[in-house]
Amino acid sequence: MGGVVAGVGEEIEAGLGAGVVGRTTDGRRLFLLDRRGWVRAGAEDGGRIREVIRPVPGGGRIVVELDPGVFAGWPDGAGKQTVTAVRVETDPAGGHPPPVAGQAPAGPGPGDSRAGTVVVDPVTFSETVRDLLELVT
Repeated sequence: MGGVVAGVGEEIEAGLGAGVVGRTTDGRRLFLLDRRGWVRAGAEDGGRIREVIRPVPGGGRIVVELDPGVFAGWPDGAGKQTVTAVRVETDPAGGHPPPVAGQAPAGPGPGDSRAGTVVVDPVTFSETVRDLLELVT
């Protein structure tokens, strides 16, 4: 089975976002994603975390945006969270993911020499869909 490929990530974003964008979750569920390889973005002004990130093997990452964002260290403090977007990102300087707090940048993946393209293999895609559907209520 071949990988799912998107030059700018639009096809992948549409597939991953279907059924989750606009839906709500609670902060505790967000913190449980850590067990499955997701990483919380750094806290912004006011101590809120507004993104959870899944690194993609070979370079790139899947980012889920939340509103209003959870408080770092207090997942229940901000109430319900709405998924506002799901996007796929790559670093324009070589197809590698932007650094995630507490994690070393990924190197080039096998067979992916196309700068600006994120390749999401079927297993990663399926696991991400599973995680997102379990996230929302």
